[in-house]
Amino acid sequence: IVGLGLFFIPPIQQRVMNYAHAFELAGGRATMWALGRDIFSVNPFGIGLRQSSIMREVDPTLPPEHRHFHNTYLNIAVETGILGLGVFLW
Repeated sequence: IVGLGLFFIPPIQQRVMNYAHAFELAGGRATMWALGRDIFSVNPFGIGLRQSSIMREVDPTLPPEHRHFHNTYLNIAVETGILGLGVFLW
């Protein structure tokens, strides 16, 4: 009930309603997640801790404030590789 109540707070409602649009924007989550999958497929053992900002080198059109993949699992997989992701999931 509390969750439903939060939906009626205007800023929260607006963010939920704009989620799909923001997901598909240039430089949005869809772009960052695709870059993360591409980087991980080339580097399955990881690129190193705190190196996810490399995505801005791969796609310089991303906004400067995007320094991670906006997905914890993908971020861990890209930075620490399959072994690090396995440990995190365990």
